Order: sequence, then structure tokens, then C-alpha cells
Amino acid sequence: MWKVEVEGEAELICPAEEETPRKGQVMFLSNLDQVVLYPIETVYFYPVHVQDDVGSSKAIAHRMKEALRRLLVPYDFMAGRLRLNHQLFRLELLCNNAGVLFAAASANVTLAHVGDVTFPNPNFTSLVLQVRHPASLAHLPLTTVQVTRFNCGGFTIGFSSNHVLLDGIAAGEFLANYASMVRGEGMCLSPTVERTMFKARCPPLVEFEHHEYVWLAGEPFSEQLEPMLSYTEMDALAAATSQGHPLVDYAYKAFHVDGNLLGKLKKQGMEYVSNGNVDVANRPCTSFEALAAHLWQCRTAATRMEQSEYSTFLFAVDLRKLMNPQLPCGFAGNAVLSACARARVDELLSKPLSYAVQKVQDARARVTDHYVRSAIDCLEKNKGVPLTSSGYYVSAWTKVLQHQCLDFGWGPPIHVGPVVSALVDFVLFLSDGSSPDGLLVLVAMPPDHLSKFHSHFLHLGPNDSFFPHV
Repeated sequence: MWKVEVEGEAELICPAEEETPRKGQVMFLSNLDQVVLYPIETVYFYPVHVQDDVGSSKAIAHRMKEALRRLLVPYDFMAGRLRLNHQLFRLELLCNNAGVLFAAASANVTLAHVGDVTFPNPNFTSLVLQVRHPASLAHLPLTTVQVTRFNCGGFTIGFSSNHVLLDGIAAGEFLANYASMVRGEGMCLSPTVERTMFKARCPPLVEFEHHEYVWLAGEPFSEQLEPMLSYTEMDALAAATSQGHPLVDYAYKAFHVDGNLLGKLKKQGMEYVSNGNVDVANRPCTSFEALAAHLWQCRTAATRMEQSEYSTFLFAVDLRKLMNPQLPCGFAGNAVLSACARARVDELLSKPLSYAVQKVQDARARVTDHYVRSAIDCLEKNKGVPLTSSGYYVSAWTKVLQHQCLDFGWGPPIHVGPVVSALVDFVLFLSDGSSPDGLLVLVAMPPDHLSKFHSHFLHLGPNDSFFPHV
């Protein structure tokens, strides 16, 4: 078992300038922010074989720290801390420049010894700086950076950021800015951090059904939490939001999907059966829609749900260009909503892939400016959390973390991926870095379910019954 050791003590990195744009201000967190209170951990692998001073462990860490200090001036909210507004009973972000936690570390092996870095590996948790047992929310860093040097000269950058700060697109822009500044260049894009465009209406107006959210015991979350939320519970909440831990009874797998397989899925996604004849629907089908629909059917079949139950599929929709008016360029916050597709299990598994694709497309089409406003108001009234208990959630990172934008001065990474966490109902689409249309699909399931899922995933027909044996 290879080991990683932090060199010395982790250090709080504060903005390079004492007076930052939002110092002392309290940032409004929208309802879209409030429901994603968990850390996102990612690791970036760089196979550098430079042994001179420029590529040394200390030199890399020094350049990373100095650039981070400068970057935290426009991104000062990343160095802030969460707090609970007891009057409004909602979380807020205090921009107090308390700092981002940074550490340099070393591994006792080479990157080659680690093996296939594209495969989900629980040991990668050691490549991300962990925050242990914070005293309270006021002491909980929301962002951490760890640079780990390997014996071969290669290194990794482990980045953790609480989702309440940034969605995937905003995190990708932050990291692209970070890489540019480490290279000695200017920022690629200035952040826009104002989030009040996502405030709920007064009074809230819920105009649609929102199956993407589930409520706790049928009561608003705030009404359940408020009577029991003491200082001790806030400590527990801080610990819960600091790190997720893998579930031991889940197995993890990375599926490689090439352009040939995507082409077959897209073809089937546009086909439908009528009177025994196969026709082509007069509508386009994207690679995401075809692959997501295929995975939905595979997962539903693998979990052996009751035929009369409803299977739910959630996926992230970027709202930046859907809102009226559109969000400003460089919006740094959460502008993502969960689109929700639902179908009876018996219909989902007995009908062709095009049926599931149509459900996915319909779910995507429902997400309009009016639907988003209704969802925000629904959260205002009920304080919901994303539904995963009877479905699964797909998030495509293919355009979020682009390898060419993550060159910190030592070349682009050979792989970018998340750390195995407790968010096992999330399926991630990643670029495999080897070809323009190649994808990695990261899946977590109980071992017996994953085995069935694997066999279904490799089965692409027949069109009149996607799973004839279910």
C-alpha cells in the first residue's frame, strides 16, 4: 500500500491584499446553493519528469501558493466561512478572508506504481487535503489544495471545494484562472459573484410539480432542523460538510465509452418501432441523451425495482443561458438545476432506447426560466434536497474540466477525476483524455448490482425490447 505524507503543517493561504472586494460582507446564498452543501474533491495527475529546481516539490508548492494568494483577491469568497442566520434560518457566507487550506505532500512510490489512474480508487483520498473535526462552521475551510510529489518526478494537485461556493462550470473557470496565474499569465476570466438573481419571490409561487426534490418526513427541512440545531449540532453539521467517506458495501467501476459505441446508442435513440417496423424519429439525439438514457435503463434493470414502481433519472442543467435575462459571463456560484425524468419500470424496460431518450429530452425541455423560478420558490417553502433514493443522478464533466485549460506550467494533466466518496448515486461523465469523443463513465453500486449493470451495459438491443429477460 503506497502512502502519502504531508510535509510539515497545512497552511492557511489568505488573499495577497488585505482589502479585498468583499471583505467583511455577508454573501447571499441562493436556494440552489443551500441544497448542495457537500465538498467536491478532484485530483489532477501530471507525469512530470523534471528533477531540476523548477520541477522540485518545494518549487511547485511555492509557485502554487503565491498564485493562490493573488487569485484569492478576486475570489475572496473562496476564503470565507459559512454561518447560520438564526433569524432567517438559512446559511450565509461570511467573506472574512479566513483562508484556503494548502499543503505540500510526498508519496513513497512512482505514478506508475499507482496503476490505472482512471479507475476510481479510494486511496486517492490521501491526495486531497482532508479537514478533520472542525470546531464549528466558523473554523471550517471551504476550499483546500494539496500538491503531492511522487518519486518519479510526477505530481498531483488535489482540489476540494464545497459545492456551496461553485458549481462545476464555475469551478472549472476558477481552476483555469489558477493554472494561468501559476504559469505567470493573467486571469482568463473575471468572476461575477452576485447571486441575488436567484432569490425566491415574495410570496413564493410554485407553478410546477418538482419531482427532483424530496422532503424530509413530509415537513419543511427548516421546521425539522430548527428545534434541535444547537451549537453542538452545528459542529456535527460542520463535520458532515467537511468530507464524505466511501461506503464500504459499494463497488466502483470506470467504463470506457468510445465514439463507435456512442454512434450506436445515438442511432438507437432515434429509432422507434411501429407495427414491427423500425423507423427513425424526426428529431436529433445528442451523445449525452443517448448515453444517459442507456444508463438509466441499465441501472433500473440491475437494481431489480418492482415493475409498478417509478424509476427516476436526474441530470444537471446549466442555467446560465436559460435565465431571463441571461447570467453574466463568469458567474461564480451555482447555476445548475436538476432536470427530472420519470417512468414506470415496466415501461422503461420493455420499450426501446428511444422511449427513454424522449423522456430525457422532455425533462430537459421543461427547464425554462419559469420552471427555475418555481423550483427556487418550492425550495423556499419546503427546503428540499436532490432526490436520489429511487433514481440516480448524472453529471457531465466533459466540458467543465478541460485538460488543456489545466496546464499549470508543466503540461496538461494525463487524467482529471473525482475522489471516491459517499455520493454513490452520482454517475459522472468524464473525458478520457485520449480522444475527442472518448468518455469515462464512473459508476458506484452494490457489487451484485454492478455485475448485472455491467452485463446490461454491453447489451444494445433488440429495439423492440431493451431487456427481453427482465
